[in-house]
Amino acid sequence: MYDYLKPGDSWKVKINSKNTFELYTNILFGKDVVTTTGRCNIGDSTIQFNCDTSGFRRKNNRLKTFRELSYFMFNFCGKTFAKRNSFFLPPNINYASEDSIRMPKGIYARYYRGDGFGSNVIELKQDGTYIFHDNSCMSHIEEKGKWSLKNDVLTFRPKHKKWSMLEWVTDNRKLYLSEGHLVGKKVTKTVTQIKKPVVTETFYFLSKEPDDVND
Repeated sequence: MYDYLKPGDSWKVKINSKNTFELYTNILFGKDVVTTTGRCNIGDSTIQFNCDTSGFRRKNNRLKTFRELSYFMFNFCGKTFAKRNSFFLPPNINYASEDSIRMPKGIYARYYRGDGFGSNVIELKQDGTYIFHDNSCMSHIEEKGKWSLKNDVLTFRPKHKKWSMLEWVTDNRKLYLSEGHLVGKKVTKTVTQIKKPVVTETFYFLSKEPDDVND
């Protein structure tokens, strides 16, 4: 499962064992809704999503079909993306293309995940420290600690060792580093009615912010 929060257009992609996928979108406070399905071609270093668009009408249709008009639907389907380990690398869709000239070079930046009402932001500093900001209309919480990098994997060491806000987006306090994102992985295990265990890997994306996004 790939989980991407974007203000006004959050989406999840679930890839099944037979290389089929389901796209879920969620507008504001609604439920996750399957808006399209399809097949994906998965190679050693690439992944391509081929959507079934037979049930979709034109983009300028009635408001009730807005759920079906996810950014993913119009900008991902049919395209090929780089893949690292078991997750693919989407473009940074949280910000407009003109923001690219203001993106920080290198890894020292703020990385955002949110739906416009609440957000998690991880700020990587050059002195090897980080700040995890949790923002909502009701509260603002910070966590501080240190980080290290090896083979494109960031390891975080929070000041308070028993529990960390990082557990909201990753199981082991490690995040994968890509060009435009930090990516966390959580693994859940459920048991079906026929007592068959099902293991699901969910990847959470935090998007790099432009330099002056908070100015």
